[in-house]
Amino acid sequence: MSTTKHIHNAPKDLVLDALTGLTYLNPSLTLLPATSTIALSAPSKSRVHLVSGGGSGHEPSHAGFVGEGMLSAAVCGQQAKLIEQRRTLLVVKNYTGDVLQFGLAKERWSATHPGADNVRIVVVGDDVAVGREQGAITGRRGLAGTVLVYKLAGALAAQGATLDAVGFLAKLVAERTGTIGVGLEHCHVPGTDKAEAYLGDDEVELGMGIHNESGVRKISPVPSTSKLVEEMLSTITATDDPDRNFLPFKNDGKDSVVLLVNNLGGLPELELLGIVKEASEWLSRKRITVERVLAGPYTTSLSLPGFSLSLLLLPRNPEDDNSKELDESLKPKFFNTKRSFDKELFLDCLDADTDATSWRWSPKQRPESHVEKEKESEKGEGKKGFKGGEETETGLKLKDPKLFSECLEKALQELVAAEKEITRFDTIAGDGDAGLTLKRGALAILDRISNLQISSTDVVAACNTISEVIDEDMGGTSGGLLSIFFSGLSKGFLKAKAELKAEEADKKVWARALELALNTLYQYSRARPPSRTLIDPLSAFILTFSSDPSSFLSAFNAAKESVDATKTMEAKAGRAAYVDQAKIKASDTPDAGAYGVLKVLEGVKEALLSSELPTLTVLKMKGFSDTPSLPPKPARSYGWKRYAILGLTAVALLVSKTEMDVSAISTASFDWVRDTLVPLPSAPYERAVALLKRHPLIDGHIDLPILARAFYLNLLPDIDLDKQTKGHVDVPRLREGGVGGFFWSAYVPCPEDAGYEKDNDGNFTTPTWRTRDTLEQIDVARLLIEKHSDTFDLVSSASEWKKSMKKGKIAGMIGVEGAHQLGSSLASIRTYFALGVRYITLSHTCHNALADSCGMQGVPIAPRWGGLSPFGRVAIEEMNRLGMVSREPLFRTPYSLSHSIPFLKIVDISHTHPATASQALSLSLAPPIFSHSNARGLHPVVRNVPDTILRRIGAINKSRAPYDPEEDGEGGKGWGSDTDEATKEIPSGDTIIMLNFAPQFISEWDDGTGLRANISLLADHADYIGKLAGREHVGIGSDYDGIGSTPEGLEDVSKYPGLVAELIARGWTDAEISGLVSGNILRILEKVEAVAHKQRHEAPKTVNFEGRDDLVKREW
Repeated sequence: MSTTKHIHNAPKDLVLDALTGLTYLNPSLTLLPATSTIALSAPSKSRVHLVSGGGSGHEPSHAGFVGEGMLSAAVCGQQAKLIEQRRTLLVVKNYTGDVLQFGLAKERWSATHPGADNVRIVVVGDDVAVGREQGAITGRRGLAGTVLVYKLAGALAAQGATLDAVGFLAKLVAERTGTIGVGLEHCHVPGTDKAEAYLGDDEVELGMGIHNESGVRKISPVPSTSKLVEEMLSTITATDDPDRNFLPFKNDGKDSVVLLVNNLGGLPELELLGIVKEASEWLSRKRITVERVLAGPYTTSLSLPGFSLSLLLLPRNPEDDNSKELDESLKPKFFNTKRSFDKELFLDCLDADTDATSWRWSPKQRPESHVEKEKESEKGEGKKGFKGGEETETGLKLKDPKLFSECLEKALQELVAAEKEITRFDTIAGDGDAGLTLKRGALAILDRISNLQISSTDVVAACNTISEVIDEDMGGTSGGLLSIFFSGLSKGFLKAKAELKAEEADKKVWARALELALNTLYQYSRARPPSRTLIDPLSAFILTFSSDPSSFLSAFNAAKESVDATKTMEAKAGRAAYVDQAKIKASDTPDAGAYGVLKVLEGVKEALLSSELPTLTVLKMKGFSDTPSLPPKPARSYGWKRYAILGLTAVALLVSKTEMDVSAISTASFDWVRDTLVPLPSAPYERAVALLKRHPLIDGHIDLPILARAFYLNLLPDIDLDKQTKGHVDVPRLREGGVGGFFWSAYVPCPEDAGYEKDNDGNFTTPTWRTRDTLEQIDVARLLIEKHSDTFDLVSSASEWKKSMKKGKIAGMIGVEGAHQLGSSLASIRTYFALGVRYITLSHTCHNALADSCGMQGVPIAPRWGGLSPFGRVAIEEMNRLGMVSREPLFRTPYSLSHSIPFLKIVDISHTHPATASQALSLSLAPPIFSHSNARGLHPVVRNVPDTILRRIGAINKSRAPYDPEEDGEGGKGWGSDTDEATKEIPSGDTIIMLNFAPQFISEWDDGTGLRANISLLADHADYIGKLAGREHVGIGSDYDGIGSTPEGLEDVSKYPGLVAELIARGWTDAEISGLVSGNILRILEKVEAVAHKQRHEAPKTVNFEGRDDLVKREW
C-alpha cells in the first residue's frame, strides 16, 4: 500500500497551496483562486489558446504544463467562468466528470455567443487496456498521452496556426497515441481513511487508470522489468487483436514513434530509468524507430507506485494520408502555415521550446545509448578472475582444495539464505540495504565459482579474486571493508608463507594470515571492538583462532558471543551510530553486518562437519559434537541400519588413511544412507514423485526450438518459458514433471519436406537452406537457455549434468535431428560441436549423404546406401573422436584436442533404416543411442526398433536368459530375422532406447485406426524393450513439441510422474526407475566421454563426400 501519511496544512487547502507555490516557480503565471485556475498572466489575443484541467491529483497535469508553447490555462475549479473572447481549444481527458464539466463550459459559451465558433473541444482517449467491446459506451480513458496533445498542439498554436489547424493536429495526435499503465498498489487520497492493501505483496495490476480504478488484470508474481514492458508494448503495438488494435502499426520496419515513460507518482527514479532502457531496447528489437523518448512524472495519480507507457505513432510520409482516418468535418479549412502534417511537423512541435514549469528537457534528436565498451587491455582483469588450472607464481597451495571449496560455497549459501533476516536487522538500525548488499556479493562469488574463475588450489589467487569480485559487484561500506580484508588476507598468506616457511596453507598459516588481514583492515577503519559492526565478530574469531588454530569451534563461539552482545550495545561506528540508541536496544536485534559474518562462519562450520564421513568423525572426536547444528542422538536403535552406517564410517576412515579418492565413496555412502533411512511412499504415484525428486528425469528428445521457430519466428522477446507456452514445454510444467534436463533438438525438415527437389537418388549436394536453418535452431536453443539462465544450464558432460541437477537446475545438451542438416560436410559436424551440439541423428525421414532413413510410419523408402555410406562411416569415426576441449570458454574449437575436460559427440540412430542402425552399432566404439524410438514388436511401424536389434542389445548381458521365440512380437518375420543380426557383437557394449510419446509410434495409425495411445500402452513398450533388451537399456525421449498429439495422460512434460507410477505398479524396482529416468542415459554419456578421451590425440577427419562436384582441385 502506498503511504497514508501526507504533508499539508489541511487536505482542503492543499490544491490552492500547491497552485500558489507554482506561481513562485514561474512568474509568468497567475492564480485565479475563485476557480482554482492557473493561467498565463498576459495571454496573446492574436493566437489560439489551449485550456485543460481536471482533478489536481494528476500534477504536473495540468497546472504544471501551463506556459508559452503548451497550455494557456489549467482549471481545477468551475470551468464555465474561464472562457473569454479568445479562440480556445479545450483538451479534455476522456473521463466522465472531465468531459461533462468542459462540455458544460463549451455549451454555455455557445449559448451566450450565438453563431460564434471560437471554442472547440478535443476529447483524448489513449488507453489501450480496455478493448472496444468493453468501452463501447464510455470510450477509451484519457491518460498520459494527453500531455503529448498539449505539447504538439500548444507548439503549433504558439506559431500562430488557425483554430482549425490546431484542433486537427490535436485530434490527429490523440488518435495516434496509445497508453497502458501498471501499478504495484493503489494510491491514498489525503484526508481519507486508511484503506487495506488492494494488491498482494507479489501482485501487480495491468491496465491501471489514474483515478484509483482497478485495472484489467492482476499478475503474480511481479514480473521482471523486461517481461512487464514486453507485455505492455505488445498490447499497444498489436495488430492481430481487433478489440485492441487502436493504432495503425504495420510492423514492417518502417514504423516510428515517440516514447513516453510516465511515472504515476510513486515509482523510484532508478526503476523508471530501467524501464526506459527496456522499452527502448524492446522497440529496437521490433524494428520500431524511437525518434524521441520522454521520461518522468507527466500525469500522476498522487503517489501511486506505478508507471505507464505511451507511444505516439508518427506519420510515415509528408502526404496527409492520415486525415482519411478522421472525421471529414475535422479537416482544417486552410492553414496559415505551408507545412504538411507529417513526421517533421510532429517532431518540430515536440522539440519546440516551452517555459511550462514541468516540461522536462529532452534532446532534440533520435535517442542513442552510449555505453563505453571494455577496452581490450582491460579484458580479463578483475571480472574474469582466476582461470581453472592456473596458479600464481608466488601463491600458496591449499592443503585440502575440496574442503576449501565446500566451505566457501556453503558460507556463501548461508549468507544468501539469511538476506531477509539481515535486511530486517538493518532496517531497524541502518539504511536497510545490508542484506541485499551481502547477498549480491555472495551471488557474484558463487557465479565465479561455477565458472571456475576462483582457484580451489591456490589460496592467494582465490583471495585476490574474491576481493576483486566484492569490489566490483557488492558495493556499500561492508563491500569496501570486506574487499580490503580479502586483499589483506591474500598478502597475509604470502607473508605467513615466508615467516613459517610453509609449503601449503595449514591451520597455523591460516591463523597468521587472518591476523595480518585484520591488521590491514584496521588501517582503513576506525572501528574497534566493541563497536556494533562486523568488526566485532571478525576480530573475536580471528584473535581466538590465532591463539589456538586447532580449535575452530572455540573461535566460532567467540564470534557468536560478540554478535549476541551487539543486541544491547551502543553503536560507536557505522550508520547505527546515527540512529536512536534506545530504539536499537529495545529492538533486541544484532548488528546486521555482524550477523552476516556469523552466517558465513556458520556455513564454514557446517561444511567442516558434513563435508565427508571421515571429516565428520574426526571433528566429533575433537569436541564438535556439542555444537547445536548436529542432530540429537535418536532415542531408538536402527538395528542393522545403525551398524551399516558405522560400517560405512569405518570404511571411509580406512580409505581416508590411504591415497584413494574418497569423494565418490562418500557421496555414494550418503546417498545409500538417505535411501535406506528415508522411506519412500508405497502408493505408485506418490512414490514416482518422490523418486523424481531424488533422480530428476532426463528426456532424450524435446523439440522446443522448432516450436520457437514455428510459433514465434525465433524472436526471443516473444518467447516466455516462465509462462505456459503454446506447446508441451515450459518451466512451470518442467518443474512439476520432475525434470532435471533434456536434449534440445535442433531440427529442420528434410529438403523435400521444405519444398526442395527430392535428392534420394542424387548426390545430396543440391543447395538448400538446411545448414543455415540448423544454425538458427542451435542459436535459439542457446539464447533461450541464456535468457532463462536461472533455470537452465547448457552442459557438456555427464558430471556437469549431475552437478547442475544437484543445484536444482534443468540441464541440457543440443542434438541435431538428421544428417541432412550437415550439408554433406564433416566440417558441419565440427562446427555444430563447437556450438554445443552433442548428438547427431544419422537420418530423419529422408536419406542423406551419410545414411539411409527408414521413412515414415507405414511408408518405408527404398535404401540408397544399404545402411551407412562410406562417408557416413567416416562421420561416425569423427563423432567418436570429438570429445576433448577446454572449459574456457565453454564451447571452444573442436580442432585442438589437447585439454583434459571430456566432452562428447553421440551417434543417434532413431529414424534410421535398420541396416543403418545395425551397422552403426557394429562400427561405433562409443555407445549409440535411439533418442526417441519404440518397439516394432508392439507397433509395426518402420520408425520403431526391430526385435532382432532389441535381442542383439539384450545379448550384451551374457547372464540374460536365452531368447524365447514366443516373445517375438514380429512373429519371427521382422527385419533381420533371417540373418545372424541378433548374435552380432556391439563393440561399445552399451546403448539405450528412449521411449517416444508420439501416438503413431505407440499404437495409432495415420489413417485414424489403431488403439488410442495412453500411458498404459506406452508402458507396454517399456516392458517389451526391457524384456528383450534389458531395462538398463530403456530411457525416455518424449519428442514433446515435435508431435501433433499426445497419449492420454501424457499431455505435456508435467505428466512424466504418471508414466513412472504405471511402471512402478507393474513391478519396476526403484533402481530400474532411477535408471529409466536418468541413470541409464548418464551412464551412456560417461562411456562416450571415455571413448573420446582415448581418441583425444587423433587428428580430425578431413574426407570429402564422394558426391561433391563443386570441389575441383586446381593445378598450378
